Amino acid sequence: SSAIAYQWYLNQQIISGATNQKYVAAQWGEYSVAIKDENDCTSFSQNFEVNVIDISVATRFQIFPNPVGDILNVSFSSPDYSILDLKILNPLGQLLFQKEIVSEKQLQITKSVFNGSKIVLCELLKDGKLIAMQKVVIE
Repeated sequence: SSAIAYQWYLNQQIISGATNQKYVAAQWGEYSVAIKDENDCTSFSQNFEVNVIDISVATRFQIFPNPVGDILNVSFSSPDYSILDLKILNPLGQLLFQKEIVSEKQLQITKSVFNGSKIVLCELLKDGKLIAMQKVVIE
C-alpha cells in the first residue's frame, strides 16, 4: 500500500507543517519521518543525521571555469573566515590536493593535480568542518 500522510521529525520533535513526502532540512540534527498508509497503519523511518552547510559562505565559493580545461581558479569571500582549507578529492574520496586559501585571493590549480579524474569535489573546511563544497567536471 502507498502512504497517504507524512509527518517529519527533528530530534524526535514534530516539525510543524512538515507533512509532505519530501522535506528540505534547514538545520543540523537527527531527522525521521512517519508515514501513514490507507489502512491507517503508521511506520517510522530510522533516524538519520543531517549536516547543513553554511549557505552564506557557500554562495561566495567561486570555482571557474567549470568544466575546467587546463587551469582551475578557486576563491572565496566571507565575513566570517579569513583563511580556510581547500581540499580536492576524486570520486573515491582520495585526496588529490590540499592547501590553505585566503579570502578574496584567487588560487590557480593546474589540471595535472586531478590525476586523470573526470570529476572532482572541491571542499572548503574550517577546523575539519565542511563549510562549502562544489563538484567540478574536468575536460
